[in-house]
Amino acid sequence: MNTTHFEIKTKSKIYQVYIGESLLTNIVDFLDDKPKRVFVITDETVAKLYLETLTQSLKESGVETISEILADGESTKTLDTVFNLYNFLLENEASRSDMIIAFGGGVIGDITGFVASTFKRGLNFLQIPTTLLAQVDSAVGGKTGVNLNGGKNLIGTFYQPSAVIVDVTVLKTLSETDFITGLAEVIKYGVIMDSELLQILIEERNEIVNRESESIIKIVERSLKNKAHIVGLDEREEYGIREILNFGHTIGHAIESSSSYDIVHGQAVAIGMVEEARFSVDMDLLDIQSFETIVSILESYHLPTSIPDDMKFQQLREIVKHDKKIREGVLRIPILVELGKVEMKSIELSSGQDVITSMERNARC
Repeated sequence: MNTTHFEIKTKSKIYQVYIGESLLTNIVDFLDDKPKRVFVITDETVAKLYLETLTQSLKESGVETISEILADGESTKTLDTVFNLYNFLLENEASRSDMIIAFGGGVIGDITGFVASTFKRGLNFLQIPTTLLAQVDSAVGGKTGVNLNGGKNLIGTFYQPSAVIVDVTVLKTLSETDFITGLAEVIKYGVIMDSELLQILIEERNEIVNRESESIIKIVERSLKNKAHIVGLDEREEYGIREILNFGHTIGHAIESSSSYDIVHGQAVAIGMVEEARFSVDMDLLDIQSFETIVSILESYHLPTSIPDDMKFQQLREIVKHDKKIREGVLRIPILVELGKVEMKSIELSSGQDVITSMERNARC
């Protein structure tokens, strides 16, 4: 079995990340303390494919398992869903000695983490991400949250999991769209802090696209180690270090919201990276060759690099105004200065020199 692991150290918790093939069949082997009972939160798609494998593995290890299946998609990430899950836990007399398992993609991870962090002031929870996007990014770092009409993840907590178990085998059944869009976050890590990862993405493109386990494990491990390093330095975004992980996300989240989530996260982040990198070029902070390299890599993986023609810039601007990173009309945004390096900049939204204005100007050219 091809398995690797490493430790994440944060102020609030130290935990292990395991990455490999066919890990679902022996989940308990990766837990420091075997719980007597677990609550598995998953979605309809994952439940059909893998829930039986997971629950059978747990039951064979003597762990009582109770499951709750949610509808697929971003529209599930609401307070209504959270309250339903609270009631589910209450009805089954969940206690602080039990464990909640987030078994799905980023939506399931965000909701489950939020519920685990708030129910009875905190239950242990395990992340078992099943999408590439969650495996390389959202399952690690402790961010939880749900959406409001005004934007994405406006309600949430920082709450670290007990462990993260990444079984790359489940990616074999991921749709082509979901797999490719997950690569946007991998590319992000290469662009902001790991030029060697960018080289792997270029040189091993065919192996990655064909989902060959050796290459997938390699890019998952590098991505998560990059994130773990940043999270270890700035777990709760108190020092401005973790903010660099938001590259592409200010515009990306606005595009998601503006499209009513028809444009999925990875696609939106891909477009966001292009627009935020173009903004760096406009400010004479990034050379055009580096910008073109980013566009080329994204296009080589068939990720979008421009916003839809019918998307309204004013709507994007209004959404950005509600971004969590806004302080007194000033947006803190990571600005790319070279491949593998970003710097944080404070941009006044009323200055006429912000990224949305840059997008409008370039669209007219």
